[in-house]
Amino acid sequence: MKLGFLKWPFEGTSISNTWSVYNFNILKTTQPNNNFFSHPKVDKVFAQTTLELWFRRTPYAQKQIQPAWYDLNEWHNIDCDALLIPYTWFLFFTKDQLLLLSKFKGKIILDETVDPWVFDEENNQTHVIPNFIKELEQLTNFHNIYLLTSANVSTEAKNYFKNKLNNIKIISANVLMLLLTVTTLRNKERIYSDEHIIHNFNNNKNKEFLLCAGRPRYHRLALLKYISDNNLLDKSFVSANLCPHTVDPITPFVNKYIDDMDNNKSRYMLDQYCSIEELKDYTDTRIIEEYPQEYFRLDDNYPKNNVYTRSKYSIISESLFQTNIKGYNWVTEKTCLPFIYGHPFILFSMVNTWQYLQALGFEEYTQFGVYDSITTPYNRFSALCDSIQHLVNNSMSKATLDVILHNTNNFYSEKLQDSIVSSIVNQLQ
Repeated sequence: MKLGFLKWPFEGTSISNTWSVYNFNILKTTQPNNNFFSHPKVDKVFAQTTLELWFRRTPYAQKQIQPAWYDLNEWHNIDCDALLIPYTWFLFFTKDQLLLLSKFKGKIILDETVDPWVFDEENNQTHVIPNFIKELEQLTNFHNIYLLTSANVSTEAKNYFKNKLNNIKIISANVLMLLLTVTTLRNKERIYSDEHIIHNFNNNKNKEFLLCAGRPRYHRLALLKYISDNNLLDKSFVSANLCPHTVDPITPFVNKYIDDMDNNKSRYMLDQYCSIEELKDYTDTRIIEEYPQEYFRLDDNYPKNNVYTRSKYSIISESLFQTNIKGYNWVTEKTCLPFIYGHPFILFSMVNTWQYLQALGFEEYTQFGVYDSITTPYNRFSALCDSIQHLVNNSMSKATLDVILHNTNNFYSEKLQDSIVSSIVNQLQ
């Protein structure tokens, strides 16, 4: 399959090539006054799609997709099966440019892999993608339009989204996982060898776990309450209520989420555990001093104060803990980072997340108990907390080390990358 990528058709200045752990290239530009869409004005865009970045960085030869690059202004030279375009680019396009796109007889793929459309169960952004697609439908052959997401969207979930997204066809493939594998290579080698992971695993542990809780979402605050109530905060590495790369002041950032707790109470699904009012006691910002400098940017492969060496396992608190959409899963870099560093983890995430990861070739850490298929939020939360307590008096087992090594090797394997690319090709045919 020949896959085409467009050059940015406007003036733009590169302002970063290290945005997030994926190292996206960011352009600062000016939105035309005659742009077609009614979306709010923006001034920053991704310079490339996630899949194009991966093509440019991967050390593996490609067997299934042949990349090609085109200029939108030289329309007659475009000769490919499908064009992949960042979703945000369309917000700049004029009517004339969209009419040019409408002449393309192949498939047009909108890359919306970074922020899947159901970022929360309910939020004030759910109208953006449907309205955008409704406007786009006026100017192009809608039968050829696809939406690429890194979320896992089953056939059942695709039917759900068809009603919300004007019957657009969805391609579900974890391109962000694909991109992160090559972003964390050093001279075509992964940063931690099997031998180094084994050394870290066998090191004496003086901390229970590593938890980077991120933004103060409901389930994360409930988790912090549990950890605090059981006197595990000072016995572990814990950061909370911030992202290491955020440039905004922390206090207003946290306050926005606290206000949201009062305005969107229907999204809180752990009220059997504690009240929303109690959660507000756990919104203090906590920082692991070593982590932002030594790990988030991957600047130092072998830092002196190694949080992965000194802690038994990671607690991964994903962006979403519960959704009402059956067959929808979304794992972010939070779940992938332990694969990079060779650290076992327990996963506070949506139901059947491990089932999805197993379909990608990963193995679950059975030492942490059975929780993945528990559908009721409170019951799954309780089972996860019970596992944390159980692990206080137990070391990691040899079986867990075997799974760690398998998962890290799978994360960097050509087999995983081929399977993700295959899923894209198969869904386009």
